[in-house]
Amino acid sequence: RVGYIAKHDSGGNEDENAITYALEQLGHRVERLRESRGYVGHRLECDFVLFHHWHDPETLRRIKVPKVFWQFDLVTYPDPTLSQRNQRRIQWMNDIIPLVDLGFCTDGDWVKQDQSGKLNWLMQGCDSRFAVPGKASSVIVPLLFTGMSKGGGLGRESFVEEMRHRYRSQFSQIRGVHGEALADVIASSDIVLAPDHPATDTYWSNRVFLTLGFQGFLLHPYCERLKDFYEDGKELVMYKSRSELYELIDHYLKSPSERQKIREAGYARTIAEHTYTHRVEKLIQVVKERLF
Repeated sequence: RVGYIAKHDSGGNEDENAITYALEQLGHRVERLRESRGYVGHRLECDFVLFHHWHDPETLRRIKVPKVFWQFDLVTYPDPTLSQRNQRRIQWMNDIIPLVDLGFCTDGDWVKQDQSGKLNWLMQGCDSRFAVPGKASSVIVPLLFTGMSKGGGLGRESFVEEMRHRYRSQFSQIRGVHGEALADVIASSDIVLAPDHPATDTYWSNRVFLTLGFQGFLLHPYCERLKDFYEDGKELVMYKSRSELYELIDHYLKSPSERQKIREAGYARTIAEHTYTHRVEKLIQVVKERLF
């Protein structure tokens, strides 16, 4: 029985709904509680409490069952424009880690420097309920970026500006589109671009799994551990510099059959290994091994 404190049914990527579905598919009972009512979290009748970015130390102290968080964000990144954001996330970690029994983070660099012994590296995944190719429109976008540029730091902003300047009408950016609508946009693109910032060898955006879960063709910055998830050149394609990215764009825009083979292989790998069901299964395994 999992007491799940989160922003349930809030729209967007619906991560919480995807995780609830995955837990239930694996045979677990889920008691959902909105963060806005998290102050009654100590009343949940469950085996452990799971949350994401909730910040209520007082209530956490009152909860007697094991407490587990799964933090999706990159905690720190060496970009001076992100210093305030970094500090807020570091403070969250400093406040919460002493009060929990286990933590899971998508930021592998933060896990590596952890001295509490409580943290585990666990990436997000695609929503298996909706992981199907979308319907392409009659207007094909050659180059697509599906995310925000503002708020992602100087590196991401410069990436988007450079793409706009270099490719002009061939490049398109969409924001705030999710689910089936996002699947349709990705199906209507030749190449989905992932920016080179922020990303590290052990952190990348969940857009990887979302894009490939909708059978998109993805050009992604090189991340060493991403090679454990997908085969470079066969399931997605990674670049090590912007000059290499431009060469890859030129090549793959002219190679639709090659793109299609990679689309299909990336999609198959995602469905087989990288859905939220796979991630939740791993989370529950670690919880059982460490706490029960």
